[in-house]
Amino acid sequence: DVIEFKPDRIGHLIYFTEEQLNKIKILNIPIEVCFSSNLYTTNMQPNCHPVKDFISKGIPIAICTDDTLCFNTTITKEIELI
Repeated sequence: DVIEFKPDRIGHLIYFTEEQLNKIKILNIPIEVCFSSNLYTTNMQPNCHPVKDFISKGIPIAICTDDTLCFNTTITKEIELI
């Protein structure tokens, strides 16, 4: 339903169906990626994060930080991780 509103960006969501990703790409909606936060809160391995899929499909991403003190990160660290 969020995609149907055609938001300026999508934050705090990283799991999408192929149909949703295709619509996001067509509408050129960036997905906010808070890599450290995503890894910590989902117990995901870094090589399993879907950001690689977003990039390879040409979906725009916005690299962000989420709770910089809690996750001991900066935007520079997030970029380096990705």
